[in-house]
Amino acid sequence: MQLKVDTSGTVQNFQDILLSMKQDPTITGVIVFACHANGFTSDQLDPILTEYSLPVIGGVFPSIFHNIEKMDKGTVVVGLTCPFSTHIVKGLSNFKANYNEILEKAFAQNKIPPTLLIFADAMAKRVSSFVQSLFEVLGLEITYIGGGAGSLDFNQAPCLMCNEGLLVDAAILAGIDISSSIGVKHGYRPVCGPFKVTESDHNVLKSLDWQPAFEIYRQAVNEHSQYHMSIATFSGLSRNYPFGLARLFAEPVVRDPAVLDEEGNIVCVGEVPEGSFVKILHGKPENLIEAASQAKQVAIENLEGTASLSFCIDCVSRFLFLQDDYERELSVVQSEGVPLVGALTLGEIANIGEEYLDFHSKTVVIAMLENV
Repeated sequence: MQLKVDTSGTVQNFQDILLSMKQDPTITGVIVFACHANGFTSDQLDPILTEYSLPVIGGVFPSIFHNIEKMDKGTVVVGLTCPFSTHIVKGLSNFKANYNEILEKAFAQNKIPPTLLIFADAMAKRVSSFVQSLFEVLGLEITYIGGGAGSLDFNQAPCLMCNEGLLVDAAILAGIDISSSIGVKHGYRPVCGPFKVTESDHNVLKSLDWQPAFEIYRQAVNEHSQYHMSIATFSGLSRNYPFGLARLFAEPVVRDPAVLDEEGNIVCVGEVPEGSFVKILHGKPENLIEAASQAKQVAIENLEGTASLSFCIDCVSRFLFLQDDYERELSVVQSEGVPLVGALTLGEIANIGEEYLDFHSKTVVIAMLENV
């Protein structure tokens, strides 16, 4: 394995790292974590990526990690020495797309890998549907690790790296032929509900219990919080009060209320199915940090061999909530002697053991990989 870090965030330094990886005959493919503040564009990266001979999977994120350092500008590149194959799924907002058929075709001639790394455009409208298709086609006997790429301005833009260039409205998969383990936790607790989702449009929540969703949500938050929620204060308070979709024998899957649309509906990171039931959750710093520690411990306990690399896929809203306490979260997910890389993402893709695969929000995912 090679691990290289560039703190400048320049295109030239990124290209130099890729060239150095290619010169090592043991490297079979590269994984890229890049900061949005780098300002990478398709015009800059497409000529580099399309001519690169090794498989590439990568994303642009609000922040990235190298060990216990959170970087707001720069690039981290991991060169793997294990078998590595990539697949691209385009049209992640296409309501007519049949992702089951697309994935079945993609993996028809390929052995299903023990570990699948997934980066998806977080602003695509059908990320959750795509993740559901992954479960239906590939099952839960593999480890899924990944998250949503993009930026905190919530504008859809090219944010995924592969050998076709910098893509938008897509997902990139990397089948990695090594064993791995995973821990998935968030630490948020219910404060009210459940409420029935009586009208939604994929990730747009319109009504709860046959009433406008924002009114139900606003009233619940105001009853629990010392602050007053309004349209003007929504973005500041909503990060502390996500929705939770119920799951048997597991923490609820979190849906992050990101923004209000022009009609006053709540736009979430991840789909909220009509007919499902949600609770309103709330977090405390100590509970979130303890959950991160538990996620790492679960990953360690489930790993049969020795970890050579650790991935941390952590929701950016956890950082926005914890602020100065976030250093504590990052410190508890670090394992001594094991390099850690990852990103603050807009939604997380992971399976909880062999029971659930989902597109999560406000969740920390720790993965341990062997012999990379």
